[in-house]
Amino acid sequence: MSQRGEKVLFYLLVALALFGMLFPFYWIVVTSLKAPGEVFRNQFPGLIPQSFWVDSTKFVLKADGAAAADPAEANKVLSNLLGANKGVIQYSVDFTNNPGTVEINFDKKQTTMAAMEQGFESLGFGLISAEPPKAYDIWTNYRRVNDAQPFGRYLLNSAIVATSTTIFCLLIGSLCGYAVARLTFPGRDAVLALILAVSMFPPIAVVSPLFLMLKSSGLLNSYWSLILPYTAFGLPLTIWTLTSFFRELPRDLEESARVDGCTRFQAFHKIILPLAAPGVFTSAILVFIGAWNEFLFSLVFVTAPKMRTVPVGITMYPGQFETPWGTIFAAATLVTLPLVVVVFLFQKRIISGLTAGAVKG
Repeated sequence: MSQRGEKVLFYLLVALALFGMLFPFYWIVVTSLKAPGEVFRNQFPGLIPQSFWVDSTKFVLKADGAAAADPAEANKVLSNLLGANKGVIQYSVDFTNNPGTVEINFDKKQTTMAAMEQGFESLGFGLISAEPPKAYDIWTNYRRVNDAQPFGRYLLNSAIVATSTTIFCLLIGSLCGYAVARLTFPGRDAVLALILAVSMFPPIAVVSPLFLMLKSSGLLNSYWSLILPYTAFGLPLTIWTLTSFFRELPRDLEESARVDGCTRFQAFHKIILPLAAPGVFTSAILVFIGAWNEFLFSLVFVTAPKMRTVPVGITMYPGQFETPWGTIFAAATLVTLPLVVVVFLFQKRIISGLTAGAVKG
């Protein structure tokens, strides 16, 4: 293959990878802008929702089959459909001068045009016109995020837990990573192997013993019931990342600081740690994202509604007749956007931290 063909193939693979990563987020954002009846109407979501709310609206339908030939049959079929929808105060079904055409007048209706049109089509009625159309507010789902659930409280809980976990992981992980990278002591390789082994445990395998330990300690339904397990699972990643970064820093810097009168801790605090800022940023962001998105421990260890974190809170949105997917996706968008912004702002530091130790010298 020629060099130009290799470049084309490379960029094509990159484009496919980007599409695969961005499409789920695109789907979430677009669905969050849609009315309830429009979510499952099309297999591929359009960017701008086309539905509108029904309020004092007159529908003109074209009936087919038995409903077109018999006004009583049309009245029966449509009455069953409309009567099953709450919010209908009054409606009438009458044939106009055109055979097989039905007019439906609503006094008040809390539904969407897409939902009613879908119901009509399932019963053999084609929509001719609807008046007066009322534009659907695409931000409705975002306004409803905090109506059924205390979403602001969930955000605060997640922020406290994720921030505390990140701080503890950096404080402990930076000292451990420096010790492993710089100090020589018996069993150093065994410590690294143990750290790696801890990171391999799946959370589902330890959730039961952790639950019993937290219950006996009286820590359930508290921030500590999440901060402690999150820190335990976040430390291996922090230690491994910082150890690789500390090993790449020249030892001459510490020796010069020791000659100038610094203790080992002062040399670490004033010289080494500032130079390891890319690795620290990388560890902090990865640990924060992991704690922010964690679901299993939060679901099991926290049952009090006021202590729930965002991932669990999103799953608790109630629906009377159907799942409020628009509101759920709106909440998911609000939760994901800050993480996306943070990653884009610090992407250079993240890349330099992840690639530490990849090139010798």
